[in-house]
Amino acid sequence: MKALYYNKQGKYQKTYDLYSSLLIPNCGKASTVEGELLRAITRICYDAYNNGFVNNTSGAINFLLSKVSLIETNGEVENALKLIAPITNTGGYASKSECSLVTPEIDLVIDAVVEYIHNQDCLFTKNDEDSFDYSDSDVYIIDLEEDTYYDDFED
Repeated sequence: MKALYYNKQGKYQKTYDLYSSLLIPNCGKASTVEGELLRAITRICYDAYNNGFVNNTSGAINFLLSKVSLIETNGEVENALKLIAPITNTGGYASKSECSLVTPEIDLVIDAVVEYIHNQDCLFTKNDEDSFDYSDSDVYIIDLEEDTYYDDFED
């Protein structure tokens, strides 16, 4: 399955690009809830296709889940986020096939967030939250061979 927004071919690509440039800061949290929603799903999209979900993007998922009632009423976005969530903080890389399995869900959430922002008619809500603050603790995978290697030097 083709990652539409990642490949610059999303349903609302031009609108997404415009809102991204206007609402997502170069660093730190967005000043509006709408910007933080877009920042969160953009972080998920970027990490999926550039890093194989090796980073802990659970904060972005959890933030979006906490705000899902703003974005939708039919449960589609919530279900999509719950399908993405299990591969966002595993302590290792997700395979290309795992990432491609959630590609439709990522694009669906981006569509929904862009639609929500567009429907606000530029009457945005002040934001005091950072989606990173919603992160679960990092999961680490211990490489036993590496630990054994270092143990050899301690003797």
